[in-house]
Amino acid sequence: MFDLIVLGGGPGGVASARRAAQLGAKVALVDADWRQGRAIRGWLPKRFLAQAARASDLPDPAAAFRAFQVRRDRAVGEALAALVAELDEAGVEVIAERAALERLDAGAVLATRRGRLEAPHLVLAVGASPTWPAWGGGLIEPAEALYADDGPLPSRVVIVGGGYIATAQAALLRSFGVDVTLILPEAEPLGGFDDDLRRVVGDRLSNLGVRLRPETEVIGIAADGPTRVVATTAGTCRCDRVAFAAERAPKPNTAGLDLARFGVRLTVDGAVQVDVRYAASVSGLHAIGDCADHAGQGLDGSTFDFGAVAVAEGEAVVEHLFDPSPPPPLDYDHVPIIVQGRPEIAAVGLGEARARALGFDVLADGRQGGAGFVKLVADRHSGRLLGCHLVGEGAGALVQGLALALGAGADLPRLRRTVAAPHGLAEELLALAKGLG
Repeated sequence: MFDLIVLGGGPGGVASARRAAQLGAKVALVDADWRQGRAIRGWLPKRFLAQAARASDLPDPAAAFRAFQVRRDRAVGEALAALVAELDEAGVEVIAERAALERLDAGAVLATRRGRLEAPHLVLAVGASPTWPAWGGGLIEPAEALYADDGPLPSRVVIVGGGYIATAQAALLRSFGVDVTLILPEAEPLGGFDDDLRRVVGDRLSNLGVRLRPETEVIGIAADGPTRVVATTAGTCRCDRVAFAAERAPKPNTAGLDLARFGVRLTVDGAVQVDVRYAASVSGLHAIGDCADHAGQGLDGSTFDFGAVAVAEGEAVVEHLFDPSPPPPLDYDHVPIIVQGRPEIAAVGLGEARARALGFDVLADGRQGGAGFVKLVADRHSGRLLGCHLVGEGAGALVQGLALALGAGADLPRLRRTVAAPHGLAEELLALAKGLG
């Protein structure tokens, strides 16, 4: 008998199991694919690729990429070993087997090959899978697959999509000398972000040598020997590999659990409907991350890194269950996002157009300086900061502090009184604040 069963070993599930164990709960973490290292492989290689790209101005980008591959494999192995040791020390029992849900009524019973697992609380963290477009014909792959194996990078790549994943991959691969074509569904990359930031990023990608095909749809893909021929509404392009990173409605991985049989309310796509504490309609069941329905919380998948959100939700749900003094629900209004491209892109809060649509009397301005681009969005009457948008080296390091500031109700007068650290983007930001309004 456990206090908690967590089904799913991705970042959110691991965070939930670890935090519950820290709070004294007896926890089982169940994931049939645990040994594949999903909790690590989803994000660590991308971070190292971004770091390696900063060195790719060297005469031999191929050597920089080979160095990345060596570092990637070593770091992933070390991180997985450290994670296993950490969970073991916390007392989490990891069960790397498939599980079938047998009972769900004020608790859960799961059947595995080692026997039945029972707990009063079950957290679903099974994630979601992409919905592949019909035109793919088996010739497309996820963008991260382009740098996941041990071979050299392809010479020519077409990336389909305009979101933060596609934008980052296009910039990083181009930094290693890959001929990249980015097929955009809209006029600019990064749909859902601030319009001025989108234009700046589009210009940066073009200057980097990425071929942009705005407002373009893919019609089909055909193989011509090892070459892929991509037919679009803007013409045809040839490449070695085609990556799909479009903004997509992921399909929650809940179908095999047959949750409707137990009376669990689901969306049409199979996401579990939850309240602000991630509780489902059946007592004892909770859901976090991509398998949960976030429609009631205003989340926009185009501007959220759901891996980071799932980690926060995983900790929040068990703190509500096992912490005698649980914190308030998560603040989804000020979730920062970092696009680990080249240059680095970061944002938190509202873009200018979104703020106007919500009825704010907006005061906004952007500034392009030597360190990069910064933009502030504020409420004209109160001076309260509504959003910050950054492009340039160090944007990711700066945005977390800005998220804290926005969450605490920071305003323009307070920002103007802040002493600027000797950091390029920070100085640009404070200079902009002093001239705004």
